[in-house]
Amino acid sequence: MYATNYTPEEVQLLADVWDDAFCDEQLCNMQRACAMYRRTGKRFPTPAHIFDLLPQCRQQGVQNDQQALPEITDAPASEWGQKASDVLAALRGDKDAAQRMKNLTRVACREVQ
Repeated sequence: MYATNYTPEEVQLLADVWDDAFCDEQLCNMQRACAMYRRTGKRFPTPAHIFDLLPQCRQQGVQNDQQALPEITDAPASEWGQKASDVLAALRGDKDAAQRMKNLTRVACREVQ
C-alpha cells in the first residue's frame, strides 16, 4: 500500500515507537483508527495521525457497545428486574438510573459494614 525502503532495523525502531505510543490503547480503537486513516490518508501515517482519530474511534466504540446491550422493555419487573433495568439504563447514559445505582451501592456498603 505504501512504498517504503526501510531496513529491518528501521522497521524494528518504527514498531517500537508505535508500541510505546499506543501500548495503553484498546486494540479495537486502534483498529478503527487505522481503518479510518486507510480510507483518507495519503501517506504512511505517523502516530500523530492515529492519535487525532482515536477520540472519534473511542466514541464510536461506546456507541457500538451501547447498541449491543439488550433493549429495555416497559414490562413490569420484580425488584431485581428493576435493578437490572437500571444498570442497563445507566450504561446507556441515563443519569437518573446512574444515581439510583450509586445510591444502591451506598446502601449495600452500609449493610456490609
